[in-house]
Amino acid sequence: MRVRDFQARGSAMTLDWRADRARWVKTLERRTGKRLADWNRRIRAGGFCDAHRLRTWLSKSGVTGYSQQVLMERVGYPEHVPTSGTRLTADQYADRPTARDSRRGGECGAGLRSDHRPGKEDVRRAGRIATDARSHPAGDANARGSRAPAPPPGSQRALAVESARHDAPEGRSRESQRRGLGRDCLDPPRAHGEYVNPLPFLIRIILLVTSSTFLVAYAPPERTVAGHVITSARDPRVRIELPETVRYVGADRWILYGIADCELHAFVDADAEKRIQRLYWVQFEGYVASRPELHHTYDSPRHTALGGLDFYVDTWVSGRGDTVTKGSDLEHILALVRSRGYTMPADMMSVRLVHLIDQQKRKELMIIYSEDLATTGLAAGQLREAGSARARWSGIERDLIARGLDRVKLAPLRPQNRRNDGVPFAERQARMIEQSRFIITSISDLTCDNWDRYSDGCPLRP
Repeated sequence: MRVRDFQARGSAMTLDWRADRARWVKTLERRTGKRLADWNRRIRAGGFCDAHRLRTWLSKSGVTGYSQQVLMERVGYPEHVPTSGTRLTADQYADRPTARDSRRGGECGAGLRSDHRPGKEDVRRAGRIATDARSHPAGDANARGSRAPAPPPGSQRALAVESARHDAPEGRSRESQRRGLGRDCLDPPRAHGEYVNPLPFLIRIILLVTSSTFLVAYAPPERTVAGHVITSARDPRVRIELPETVRYVGADRWILYGIADCELHAFVDADAEKRIQRLYWVQFEGYVASRPELHHTYDSPRHTALGGLDFYVDTWVSGRGDTVTKGSDLEHILALVRSRGYTMPADMMSVRLVHLIDQQKRKELMIIYSEDLATTGLAAGQLREAGSARARWSGIERDLIARGLDRVKLAPLRPQNRRNDGVPFAERQARMIEQSRFIITSISDLTCDNWDRYSDGCPLRP
């Protein structure tokens, strides 16, 4: 019975399973490379005496699904298989005709066009009918239905599922199988040993594990700058004030060597031609959560107090020809100041102050104050070990530390309402929303939106 028969009758009906037998034969021959006659010859030679042994042998031979149905003709179909879908539907509602009348406008196909051919949506509808049949007090033992021995009269409620499965086009059979309708019951694919691609789930797990690092890598700086003052609401809660003459160059935030969240702020004192005379480098740093074994270590014997906090103190001189490690924080700050058009001195002398914030020594506040070494009339090579002016370094170093401590003022933040503490509440909220949207968008780009894309057309499927 074809579509033209529907149009002649002027009503929507379920296609008879016999109309699809030719397609099943073609599917069998295309998938196995052998004709139907060849398979029947092998079955006769095998001497299979019952349907179970034949089905088992066909499955081991790679014949499954609709192709297997054709070969099962030798032992006979269960009664419900050759029965038309119209008859199955009528039997299903034989003991409750009012329920059938209520479904004709929605579930049972009255809304189908006259040229409609049952497909995936009809399989879904049939599944809902089968589920409803399971909850009916009569015939529950036979509700699982498909390919089972013929049920006794009056208990064929779930058989409409089988009819809808046979009537669905061959190209859609895999879709119905994946949704649990292509087997003997409405179970998940894993219950039938069907292949489930684990790749999308592995991608999601990896993204969740690395989400904190991913978020920080693209997050804006947390600390706020107003003129010559830096306000940090956490790690640590401090207010750092520099001389009013400084110019704010900018900020940078990144993951240092893939292990530490770094946020640096640069200030300079420079002449009219943007030649730097003094550089103020303030950096907040903490190891990422995925590396709990890492801790900061400093062996400088010198300490000083600044704003009630303890700081390690060390000093050094640097020259233009010194090597800059790729990816280091030094490379980042040099790139930042040069991108703003500033010129670094040929030689500089620096004092570094480091405060370890937590007891685990995983977070730190680092302040580096640097000056142009030309003010001393000496070069970096002269003040280093074995340099001609090495003896003068102790006095120069002492004065450098004193100037650095005098120019950098630090004070703890007072406990205040969160809406007025450091970063305004509205601004923190806006940043959180922006970061969340970025993460969600990025994950959506990296993974497929649903299971179907991974199961069929996704190029990631092996």
